[in-house]
Amino acid sequence: MRIKALVATRAGYTATCVVAAIVTTLVFAFRRGQDVNWDQLNYHLSVPFLLLQGTFWDSIAPAGIQTYLNPLVLIPQYLVIRALPPLAAVTTIDVAQAMAFVIAGRICLRIAGPDPGEGGYAGAFLGFVLCVASPMALSEAGTTIVDLITAVPVLLAYLL
Repeated sequence: MRIKALVATRAGYTATCVVAAIVTTLVFAFRRGQDVNWDQLNYHLSVPFLLLQGTFWDSIAPAGIQTYLNPLVLIPQYLVIRALPPLAAVTTIDVAQAMAFVIAGRICLRIAGPDPGEGGYAGAFLGFVLCVASPMALSEAGTTIVDLITAVPVLLAYLL
């Protein structure tokens, strides 16, 4: 009953989605512990470092085929990791990733319909919960894997 009252308006629904997405992804990120995935060890940190040092083209394919992926999306995460303490860096990256879920929640609201009398907010919130329950997305929360961050502009374009 409380959740139903909380999401009874668009602003309340959006605020609930923001809080739920950030809290859920932070819980998963902090419970998992330090991120040391293969991608991070091999190119998420080395390629932006080489690019910012001006030695990228002098290096001999440090990460194999991944060297040819666009490194620009990795630079903000690299700078955050270098500038902030570990927990603050993970939180910053996680909040950026959680925005993909928030935008997905707004898309669910558009699909379910805006009429709260017809259960539009409850149906939309159920869709949002199903989006947040994605095991693959939650496994990437707080890591340097950029799938959720690159999903933000795609989902935003779809929403608009």
